[in-house]
Amino acid sequence: MAKKQQKQQQQDTEQQQDENANVIVSVLKFIPRGGFALNPRAQEVNEEDLEEYKKEMVDNTMEDDDDIDEGDGLTVSMNVEKNLMRMSQAEAYVVHNNPKDDQYITGNLSDESDEEAYELHEKDVLLISAHNSQEVTTMHVDVLEQGGLNKFLHQDLLLNEFCLDVEWLDFHPGDSENLHNCVAVATFSPSIEIYDLDTYNIVNPLAVLGETQQDQLNDQLARNKNKNKKGKLSEHTHYGPVQSLSWNKNHRNLLSSGSDDCTIKIWDLNTGNCAQTLFHHKDKVNQVEWNPNNAEQLLSTGYDNQIILSDPRAAKPGWVFKANVNPESIAWNPKVAHEFLVSLDNGHFLVFDSRKNDPTFGFQAHTAPCTSVCYHPDIPTMVCSTSIDGSFKIWNISKFPNISEGLVYQERQEKPLFVAQFFEHLLALGGENKVDTKDLSTI
Repeated sequence: MAKKQQKQQQQDTEQQQDENANVIVSVLKFIPRGGFALNPRAQEVNEEDLEEYKKEMVDNTMEDDDDIDEGDGLTVSMNVEKNLMRMSQAEAYVVHNNPKDDQYITGNLSDESDEEAYELHEKDVLLISAHNSQEVTTMHVDVLEQGGLNKFLHQDLLLNEFCLDVEWLDFHPGDSENLHNCVAVATFSPSIEIYDLDTYNIVNPLAVLGETQQDQLNDQLARNKNKNKKGKLSEHTHYGPVQSLSWNKNHRNLLSSGSDDCTIKIWDLNTGNCAQTLFHHKDKVNQVEWNPNNAEQLLSTGYDNQIILSDPRAAKPGWVFKANVNPESIAWNPKVAHEFLVSLDNGHFLVFDSRKNDPTFGFQAHTAPCTSVCYHPDIPTMVCSTSIDGSFKIWNISKFPNISEGLVYQERQEKPLFVAQFFEHLLALGGENKVDTKDLSTI
């Protein structure tokens, strides 16, 4: 290929395959049909922008390298190597007036343009996945062709931290009137980054919600130097890793986030500010999910073992259930407004009716922690569960409480599984080492 971006992507992919034993696929998210542009545009980076970006990365690297007192109350991850990698990535995306000046183009120049290389077909299926290794974290956008049997990398994006969640949304912070193809990314950083996936050669996010870890460190150091300065924390940022994101499809400008700081924040994407903070949990919040059939209901779970259903307009939660162990995953039934599932750390998963106080049904689905549970978006009785034990199981929950009749299919893989997502006839699975796709019509 003559196209510099695809060359770099291919090299990065081959390098990551060599390191595959250390890769954890933590997140999967399908992009809906009609939710992406068929002709993406480049996020152009000129040489002036590159110099400014390099300066920012160098400043961050030098600040990360400073000695931090334990009394500061904040710790800083060493991002030197990642910052250098991001600078290298940015250099590859610089637009040169003369292609011969581009060090990433070798051999004969092709007549095929980058725009043609990134063209998509309306029948394509796009899948977002987060790939985490000890050295680097990347977010991939893959194209699935031929009914999902042929999968190839459309674009990838280097992230600063381990990715804990992504949420697709059709809302653009700078254009609320039209539909867009964007993704919110949650990592070990206290801030949330939003990217436009209808562009390629992505270097910078569209928007950042909250303060970065470096911003908070600088603020803490300033307070330490000025003992008279009040140490009030800002309400417009998290103060710990963001574990979960959920976009409100009915109120499109609202995004919720759950964090290790024990809070849930609701963000107004029009302004980029936190509109509300919920303090319902007493420990880290690991899951948040808006009810797709009720715009005012927000489901959340935390390491306090609580499963909470709240209306952000009310001062207190409307419904609380205390589990015996940590919840791992939650999912609303896409067709039934009052039904949701919760998977647990002991391998069980529970079926709830929000109109009742206790689960309507629960059982041990796996022998190890049940890492995820999801509904099929078009078949509300079809559910998939995954586990650390490497198994995934497909259930027909209309057959419950008869578990043997309810189990439709099961398969065990060699490595742990962390996440699953349905899309039409496809089931995508993410775990240690890879993303796997299954054709439901063949199993």
